[in-house]
Amino acid sequence: MGKYIILIVFAAAAGLAALGAESNSSAQDSSAERSERQGVVLARQIARSVFNDGVSEVQRTFDTVGDKVEEGTHEQGTYRLQLDAASAAGGKTVDLTAEGTYGEHTYQIQATVRKDTTVSSVLNAVTASTPVNFSVQGGGCSGGPCVSGLDAGGRTDRHGITLPHGEDAEAVCDEFHGGGYDSSTATNVEGTSGGCDVQVRTSAHDDWVENQMDQMSQTIQDAIADGNPDVTECTGCDLKNFSDSQNDGILYVTNGEFTVSGDRQWNGLV
Repeated sequence: MGKYIILIVFAAAAGLAALGAESNSSAQDSSAERSERQGVVLARQIARSVFNDGVSEVQRTFDTVGDKVEEGTHEQGTYRLQLDAASAAGGKTVDLTAEGTYGEHTYQIQATVRKDTTVSSVLNAVTASTPVNFSVQGGGCSGGPCVSGLDAGGRTDRHGITLPHGEDAEAVCDEFHGGGYDSSTATNVEGTSGGCDVQVRTSAHDDWVENQMDQMSQTIQDAIADGNPDVTECTGCDLKNFSDSQNDGILYVTNGEFTVSGDRQWNGLV
């Protein structure tokens, strides 16, 4: 999942024909000006139509779209659509250039379309802003505790756990799996990658997550103060101590260890 963002959109008119030779007739001058304006308007309409089609195509095929140049005719004029795909920190970008030409008039629109993939890193089953010690005990899925990054629709679009930069993914997987870290068999932390899906963030990514967590923390604290039932706060959480009605929403762990015991589960963000 991700959010499409269209950046740096601008338009420029180019190739405008010089006005015809001076004429003593004001009627002829007026006609030439109208024709000039009409040419620019039609070129702009073609460019906008092609631009909208290009943005739609990029959004539908973002993960697979690559470099592309397409040319053709459109509304008694011609068009050119160019896509340039590139990887970028935190996501992929596609530069889009749409040109519409009518007669001697060309109108161009340029934009950068980006799908920000870092956003989903805050929306994992368990997200830690500081080092966390996991204490896992008892039953759960397949005889042991588990964390799943699967969303409600069953799509594996989140990591099971994301940890701060420098943390040990194997140690966490070992705790959840019950001994002997093996990415091919450790299946109790499920998510985008299969196996034991624990993501250790980069230092730059960690700075981003810390900032998001700080903003989220204030929002959550305000919700707690307002008595919002969708947010549960705890200091040192053991799910076995929760009632049957306390098993979903946002679980806000302020300090201490997060303990999964028996067959208890939490449906939501931790």
